Amino acid sequence: MTFDLRGPLSSRTGQEGWCFCSKCWGMFYQGGSSGAVGRCPVGDGHLAEGLNFFLPHDVQLTSAQPGWRFCDKCWGMFYEGAQPGPKGRCPVNGAHNPAGFKFILPFDAQASWTQPGWRFCDKCWGMFYEGAQPGPKGRCPVNGAHNPQGIRFALPNWGLPSNAGSSERNKVFSRVNDTRRQQQPPCSVDLRVDRRLDGVAQYHSQDLADHPGLWEKRDANNQPGHYGSNNSLPAQRIQLAVGTPGTENVSVHFTWGNATPPTAQAALDSWMDSRIHKANLLNCAHKATGVGFAIGSGIIPAGHSGAGQNGTFYYFTQVFHS
Repeated sequence: MTFDLRGPLSSRTGQEGWCFCSKCWGMFYQGGSSGAVGRCPVGDGHLAEGLNFFLPHDVQLTSAQPGWRFCDKCWGMFYEGAQPGPKGRCPVNGAHNPAGFKFILPFDAQASWTQPGWRFCDKCWGMFYEGAQPGPKGRCPVNGAHNPQGIRFALPNWGLPSNAGSSERNKVFSRVNDTRRQQQPPCSVDLRVDRRLDGVAQYHSQDLADHPGLWEKRDANNQPGHYGSNNSLPAQRIQLAVGTPGTENVSVHFTWGNATPPTAQAALDSWMDSRIHKANLLNCAHKATGVGFAIGSGIIPAGHSGAGQNGTFYYFTQVFHS
C-alpha cells in the first residue's frame, strides 16, 4: 500500500532531529545537540549516524501506528501503546518513561524520503533498524540483540544533513557567507544552517542527479534546474520543511574524461553571474540556509563543450529562508 507523506506532514505536525544510533541501532532523539546524548545500551550516550528523521505526531495518517513515545531517561523511541505509562526496558533502569509528543509512525510507505527497515523490539519495546536482512540487530538493554516483531516501519527523513558531499557543501556555505559580508552594505548576520533546509537542498541535488535531463526543465522565469521529479518547485519544498516559502539557487557543472571536477567556487561564480541567483544570495533578509551536493551521470547537452559525450554531472543546491 502506497501513500504520500508530503500532504499531511509539515514542520508543525512532526519533530525533526531523530537519528539512528550507530552503537545500538536504535532510534533516539538528537535534537539540536552535538555529540553523544541520552543513554545507549552499549554504554554512555547514543551516537548519531546518517539520516535526520522527521517523525509525525498529532496528525491523522492512514497506514501508521500511534502510541510511540520519547523516553526521557534514555532519549530513545519506544512503544507505549493504548495504555499510558512506563513500558518495556530502558538502558538507564526499569521501564521506559513516556514524555512529550504522541508519535504516529508510518509503515508500508514507498517514497524516496522514507527509510524502510525499522522494527519494534519485543524485548525492550524500542524502535530499532533491522535493515534489508531480517533478524536480530544491534544491542538491546534486556540482553543480546534487538528482536524484531510485527510491523515493518518506513520512516520519513530530511535527507543527509551532515554526511553527503559534506566538504563541498561546507565550502559553498562558507564562501556564500564571505560574499555576503563583502558586499556594500554587508549583511550584519551570517546565514545559519537549518538542518531541515539542508535536507531540502540535499534531496533536490540528489533528485537531479538521479534523473538525467530533469535539469533542462525550465520554470516560469526560464530558469533550469528548479523542478523536482515530482513536479515540485522550491517554494513548495521549503514550505513543506519549515512552514513558509523560501528561495533556491542551483548550479550544474559537467566534466568528461580526466577533467578536474568543479569546485564550490564554480557554483558561487555561476550564481553571481545570474541576476536572480545573485539577488537570492545577497538578500540580507535571508537568515537560514541549507546546501546540497550530488554527483550523477548523463550526456552533455548541445551547446556545451563536450556535447554528446558521456559526462559526470555535479549538482549544487542552496536554499534560503527568512
